[in-house]
Amino acid sequence: MFSGVQVTKNQDSGLRGLKGVAKAVVGGAVVLTGIKIIAGQNGLFVVMPQREVEFGGERRYWDIFYPLNDAIRKELEAKVLAEYLKEA
Repeated sequence: MFSGVQVTKNQDSGLRGLKGVAKAVVGGAVVLTGIKIIAGQNGLFVVMPQREVEFGGERRYWDIFYPLNDAIRKELEAKVLAEYLKEA
């Protein structure tokens, strides 16, 4: 389902754990950009593209793309993290 995963590493260590961004081709037809690779307390994790909006007087983040099930999410995360680690 996901192919052509490409990772750009973050060279600025001051961005709160942001290690890089990725893009992936979905189904050979759509390019998904803005996938973030974050270093957290329990290791690396992937964050889907988001938009910041003000809602009810507070800032919130809404995913603008998200997998519909856990299997697809895990597949995308695995491919993105594998490509990130391969480039290390």
